[in-house]
Amino acid sequence: MKNKDIVVFTRENLYKELWEISASGLAKKYDISTARLKKACLEYDIPMPTNMYWAQKRKGIATEKTPLPERENAEITVEKVKHHERKNESLITAKANTICLLEILKRYSDADNILTMKEIRQKMKKIYELDIDRRTIYSSVIILRELGYEISDYEENGVGYYLEEREFEPSEIRLLMDSVYSNPSVPPRQTEQLIKKIQKFLPEYKQKNYKNLTVVRTARKTPNKEMFYNIEILDNAISKKKMVEFTYMQYTMKKTLEPRRTRKYKVSPYAMVATNEAYYLLCANAGYNDIYHYRIDKIKNICLCDDDIIPPSKEFDIAKHTDESVLMYGGTFVTAELKCDNVMIGDIIDEFGQNVMMRDNGDGKTFTAFVNGSSMGLRFWAMRYLDGVEVLAPAELRESVMDIIRKNKYGV
Repeated sequence: MKNKDIVVFTRENLYKELWEISASGLAKKYDISTARLKKACLEYDIPMPTNMYWAQKRKGIATEKTPLPERENAEITVEKVKHHERKNESLITAKANTICLLEILKRYSDADNILTMKEIRQKMKKIYELDIDRRTIYSSVIILRELGYEISDYEENGVGYYLEEREFEPSEIRLLMDSVYSNPSVPPRQTEQLIKKIQKFLPEYKQKNYKNLTVVRTARKTPNKEMFYNIEILDNAISKKKMVEFTYMQYTMKKTLEPRRTRKYKVSPYAMVATNEAYYLLCANAGYNDIYHYRIDKIKNICLCDDDIIPPSKEFDIAKHTDESVLMYGGTFVTAELKCDNVMIGDIIDEFGQNVMMRDNGDGKTFTAFVNGSSMGLRFWAMRYLDGVEVLAPAELRESVMDIIRKNKYGV
């Protein structure tokens, strides 16, 4: 007997329809929510098409589908949207007036833009078609205050109502937006989408103040549109302690991302960390115990495996490992002794943190820093500041830096 409250797909059919009519189209066709559809796709490793895919398809540009990872063609059930969950006008009734009032206060009010009772009633009527009286608004304000929202009223400010406290201050919004704009790991299209979401935490009239922001160094933005899908799959894999497979990409002379090798990488994911202006996956390759770092924006065709991860050693500490992986290079971890010009104090603290040990050499010009990190990362870091840093120890690190200097490309 068929259950009218669920829709049944096979994994291959769901993938096929998803890439033919889109997630929203599929949700509408079968009366299911896009959230449940997305959850099913994550659970069964079904890649979802991006907005860019549909934009290119509408323009007639040839676009490749993300291949369906190999896995048993399982039967997938998705629950239909219940009657009370449907988004239609009948839901916007007097019972929703408190929620509607909160949305109006969020979108249109703050200390510089106080809404009068008349303006609130007008907006409730225009936006939600709710014709409510003053007493109803008074009652809704009381409910919102009991729920923890700080709302200033006429008795306090002599004008009307506004939301006193928000999730983010304008300065925090600006910082978040700038971070997204300047982060090279976020593709251009997703950058714009994220900015719009962040702006919704501001009153609408203040959003206009941020229209002139431009993407910083757009040429550095990754062209990989699978970035956020990668994060979702990796987060799922780390939570479930399952291995993942993916294709790892690298840039070519054509300035395009191409696979580093034909065979997929299979790894045990442990953590994702943001450092060195990029987003990295910390993991162990199948058959190895060493910790490897992979740029998440260079991962493609990722899929969740049924295999359990190989657990890291008990000594593995994510924060400590990240701090010591200078420039996210691996290699033997060492304590290095660096003789630095005094102008390097800020650079040392920026790279190695406030807890770095430093000793004044007493000559008024130099100091000695004792830092921990990967030998390869320290070597490249020291080369970056060659005119202000001298490696004193360990001897192997000093010799490797001197060897690079001797083999320099300038023939001097």
